[in-house]
Amino acid sequence: MTATLSPERNHGHVSGHSDEPRRPHQRPSLVNRDLERTILGACLLSADAIEDATAVIDGLDFAFPEHSAVFNTIVVLYQTGHIADPLTVESALHADHPQYAGTITRASLMQLTAEVHASANMPAYALQLADLADRR
Repeated sequence: MTATLSPERNHGHVSGHSDEPRRPHQRPSLVNRDLERTILGACLLSADAIEDATAVIDGLDFAFPEHSAVFNTIVVLYQTGHIADPLTVESALHADHPQYAGTITRASLMQLTAEVHASANMPAYALQLADLADRR
């Protein structure tokens, strides 16, 4: 199976769907795919979101390797004065991580932006992800 940003992908981690019902004997999930996708989408939409995110988290805080690669690509582009949007991120990501060429596409990156409800919530999202990463 190739890496994608689709919500259905399971990397062998505990399910990341925060809205799944918990059984009494299950520990709370330390992975939240939707949260990670929201952070990435917000960063693709807003330089302020990138600033807010990088003040709290880094690529190692993401549970999914493809999310980490996308985040790190966004940060490098931003820190070097380039625009971090789906077009530029796709190009830079494929140059630095050829294993994602054809699996993480501009369309999948654009889908992340479409899923964002409010990038102004980034500080809270970043803190939630940092907390999950600390507990993993």
